[in-house]
Amino acid sequence: MFELLFHVSLSLTLFCLTHHLNLFVSVYVCNQAFAGQVLANLKALDSDTWAKENLGLSSRVGELPYERINTMGGSLSIGHPFAATGIRLLATATNRLHMDRGQFALVAACADGGMATAVLLERCDD
Repeated sequence: MFELLFHVSLSLTLFCLTHHLNLFVSVYVCNQAFAGQVLANLKALDSDTWAKENLGLSSRVGELPYERINTMGGSLSIGHPFAATGIRLLATATNRLHMDRGQFALVAACADGGMATAVLLERCDD
């Protein structure tokens, strides 16, 4: 069950730790396969026990700011387009960056079999 529920938090964690950007991200868009998934992942990221047992870290990753996560809705409210989830996530993130005048958006998505990916987008003004 771990692999199916927490792939988003793993990809967010690895991306944030690798690039030292957690404090600079203004927009988070997380794939929401079902209602409790995002909440479970957020709770895991803020847990010392989870970080130690599953990531080998000495302490938690930390709490992500709720006001920056899926503020335009997730797949449950917007829709889960068959074979187009990735583009829907990227379009939502880029629209949010434009509307909020943010610099970075972090998009995390799950995939079949417990896989996950994260991508960082940067808004560049011409």
